[in-house]
Amino acid sequence: MVQEVNRRQRTEKAMRALRLLSALRSYGRKLDRKDLAAGDAEAPTPAHSSRRRTDFRGAAVRVYGSPGTATYIRKRHEFQEAFAIFDRESTGHVRVENVQSLFELMGLGDKAEEAARSIVHELDVDGGDTIEFEEFFDWTAAQHEAVDAESVTRDIFNIIDRDHSHDITATELRDTLASLGAVMSAEDIMRTVADADHDGSGSINFHEFAALMNKYMKDT
Repeated sequence: MVQEVNRRQRTEKAMRALRLLSALRSYGRKLDRKDLAAGDAEAPTPAHSSRRRTDFRGAAVRVYGSPGTATYIRKRHEFQEAFAIFDRESTGHVRVENVQSLFELMGLGDKAEEAARSIVHELDVDGGDTIEFEEFFDWTAAQHEAVDAESVTRDIFNIIDRDHSHDITATELRDTLASLGAVMSAEDIMRTVADADHDGSGSINFHEFAALMNKYMKDT
């Protein structure tokens, strides 16, 4: 029983990591579309950046309640764990190269650096050219306010489905989670795939993956 609870906690943590990466990728694409619509491939002006920052600031309190509430405390802890995926050196902040390296692992290729720079620029409230945890926490909460669950699930599925076969294998899931620094044993991976594989194919199709996400991410 204890082992199952621990496995569930590890799986939930891994799914949060994937959800976060999906949100960052989607936001990067959104910034690209805005730049194209404006006919300007350069970074937004400081005034433009300030307007967006105001939208993010205080989002954690709006979404999760005041800092003393159980929900706020729990979410803060969860996102501190997620922040550590990027801040692997435990410096307390995330740099462009931290985001870029994960984007490269996820297959963004030549667009990884540009997307990473755009995201750091948008989230960086204090002008330090890095993302501090408080900036990150408010941003993640702001994304939660306008989340499209199906689109997020589809994007995460596509991140894991590296060979574009429309099915996720245990190897693909293991490799993706490992690249994020998520700690799941081979047994964890096999149990997760077995739990989700309702048709007995040995892999996970999109509908099975959506059910898996719903099981582990109901409260996210």
